[in-house]
Amino acid sequence: KWIKPGTAKTGKKTGPEIASETELHIEIPEIEGLDTEAGLRRINNNKTLYLKLLTKFSKNYSGFIQELKGKLQEGSTEEAERMIHTIKGVSGNISATDLHNYTVMLNDKLRKQEKIDINYELSQFDKHLTPILKSLEKFHKEKEEELSDGPDDTVGILDKAILTDRLKELRELLKNSDFDAVEKLKVIEKISGIGQYREELRKICNFISSYEFEKAEKVVFKWIEGI
Repeated sequence: KWIKPGTAKTGKKTGPEIASETELHIEIPEIEGLDTEAGLRRINNNKTLYLKLLTKFSKNYSGFIQELKGKLQEGSTEEAERMIHTIKGVSGNISATDLHNYTVMLNDKLRKQEKIDINYELSQFDKHLTPILKSLEKFHKEKEEELSDGPDDTVGILDKAILTDRLKELRELLKNSDFDAVEKLKVIEKISGIGQYREELRKICNFISSYEFEKAEKVVFKWIEGI
């Protein structure tokens, strides 16, 4: 109604188009207990976001069973119900189907104040949750090993102009959540004398392995400013 037809096109790629090309380079691993295809459909096939959700799930729920056990044993039913309600929603979002279905059932039992066998319910949680966490841990460990060779050269003469150029290139890749940033980081690690910036490289490596591209980009920006 309000937009007139015939507006000239610049030929430039839009943000979503660039993002979709970037997504093609991201491989989603097979994680036990997850329907990754369904999980991706829930978030419009945004692979970067899905991997971030998996990383967050792995960090947030690694000690969940022991914490839940403590709440149930001390009779903190409301707190236990809150924990189960939360993981029910999260497991649904990432399409951990069996875990989600189990938490729906257990959440309903607690809501109705039904008597439960704590040891049995914890064993069920272990059955559905632990394989997912172990599979995610294995995947993240492999990703970290891929990125964590680290610099060997601590005594060479560093060409700061070359380093600055490579960092600017890395920053642009990170801005677009482009996984070519991994290869660019490896190039930077081979620059003569780069070992003096071991801490910056470690931070960037950790953020990329957790798919926190924005945080990695901020580290690079500060690094460039400090050269």
